[in-house]
Amino acid sequence: MNRHEITLPFKRYQIQPVWRADRPQKGRYREFYQCDADVVGTDSLICEAEIILMIKSAFKALGIEDYRIKINHRGILAGIAELVAANEKESSLFVAIDKLDKIGEEKVKEELLTRGFTNESLTTLFEILNFKGTTQEKVEFLTTRFANSTIGQKGIADLKQVFTLLKGYGTTKDHVEFDISLARGLSYYTGCIFEVKINNVAIGSVSGGGRYDNLTQAFGSKEKLSGVGISFGVDRLYDAMEELKLFPQEANATSTVLISHFDEQSMNYGLGVLQTLRDKGIASEIYPDPVKIQKQLDYANKKMIPM
Repeated sequence: MNRHEITLPFKRYQIQPVWRADRPQKGRYREFYQCDADVVGTDSLICEAEIILMIKSAFKALGIEDYRIKINHRGILAGIAELVAANEKESSLFVAIDKLDKIGEEKVKEELLTRGFTNESLTTLFEILNFKGTTQEKVEFLTTRFANSTIGQKGIADLKQVFTLLKGYGTTKDHVEFDISLARGLSYYTGCIFEVKINNVAIGSVSGGGRYDNLTQAFGSKEKLSGVGISFGVDRLYDAMEELKLFPQEANATSTVLISHFDEQSMNYGLGVLQTLRDKGIASEIYPDPVKIQKQLDYANKKMIPM
């Protein structure tokens, strides 16, 4: 809508409520808050590297230390599709792979068999998806398998460039995992894809996203505007932090001073004191009812008001 008013590349963030049609369950709410961050108007892989840096920075600020930023590339998945002769069934393949964490390998195999995949192609598929090793070993393994796949080689090259850029930023690959089986079922992704999971919590991914080259054209843009973005599920982050007990006790305190009183005269005097404290920037409140002092002090203790 504002194509001619904004300066490209255009960076934006937004926090808003969103809704899903799925059946609500633990960690999957009907209504929830989502924090989006995107860059539109460039296909530079610096943006992918900065998404990883942004995730690391956000989690450091939140005190989350044990997590994985899983990364893959749609080109790698397309290369795998070529190897299992699924060029016309890519969407079905990617959607099925995306369910691996939820339903397991055997159920995914059953689903793919019903969609026309052969046992031979599934043997090849899971030989690749289940390959274990370091990032370098995975890259070398796929480089060999993609000897005749141009799109697969492009995916590998992009990922290697992202890792090189991270090194250029002076950061490590800690928390970053190259996951060959990461698919993300949404069809509009065209390049790197991301998913973030916090370890040792009973909840799924708390963030996900990726590169989308053609999405703006679907909404009426006459020109191709490549973009890349990530979304944080604010409610899931909150649930995970609650489970890990990362919220400090003082976060529950709303005031630092409570003005208590014995009678109407002292309450009226307290009103003037209250305004003076607030003018000084001190979070303060006065107990609003004429009750016994013990009830007022109990109120202060429950709200963790120190004074």
